[in-house]
Amino acid sequence: MHTLSAGFGCPPEKLKKVLLSLDLESIYELNPRQLVDAPQYLREYVCAELDEPGPFTRALWFHGTRTFAGNTFPAGLLALNQSESLAMKILLDLAPNEMVRKHLQEWDVPGGVPDEMFQLRTGDKIHWGPFGHLVRELHFNASENGLHDYLRLPELVEDVCNAYQEKYGHDLKPHYLSVLHPCIVWFEADIVYEKGVLETALAYAYTSVRDLPPDGNATLGIDCEGKSVSRSVIARIEFLQPGQV
Repeated sequence: MHTLSAGFGCPPEKLKKVLLSLDLESIYELNPRQLVDAPQYLREYVCAELDEPGPFTRALWFHGTRTFAGNTFPAGLLALNQSESLAMKILLDLAPNEMVRKHLQEWDVPGGVPDEMFQLRTGDKIHWGPFGHLVRELHFNASENGLHDYLRLPELVEDVCNAYQEKYGHDLKPHYLSVLHPCIVWFEADIVYEKGVLETALAYAYTSVRDLPPDGNATLGIDCEGKSVSRSVIARIEFLQPGQV
């Protein structure tokens, strides 16, 4: 709210008052044939009340994952196609016993995991990311908004666990959920779609001032399209406490 209100050049309380003066639900119930969608309507309404915000070109983005304790991400956030060997190393280092480790070692070669989704993700650039949400709190409401819950298990780890259960009949997910720690990596990156970022931030603010969780209008994120995120632009590595997830 403070960052957003600063962009509009007004105190947070003034922005909050404007957001509370609008009832989007009633507007769309009374007139379901509105020519614009709710995020655009909200943006235009707030800009009419407060004028257009100043220019903004960069933002903090929030990448969710689950990793080993104390990970400082020395190489930054790796694109998925570059993180296959790292994911396997973590699984091997934290394996529950030698038998599991031996089985996983057999898969620790490029393309060695016998799982269709694993092969698809590592082979198709559309899945490589790294990805981040504009709204941090979306990580705590991912499933409700139809998104993958990255704080639960990274996709490659989940794929390996699925393959292991399929081949050996043993579910490794509970073990890795207990030894890996949920983490949000904050990083800076350029804003590509300024209007969309503003609409997303306002949509989140709209629900936030009503003490509601973020909804489907706040799901815009960033796709780094296969380019790893440099360690130098990581602003914070936030390990979450059990009660936060």
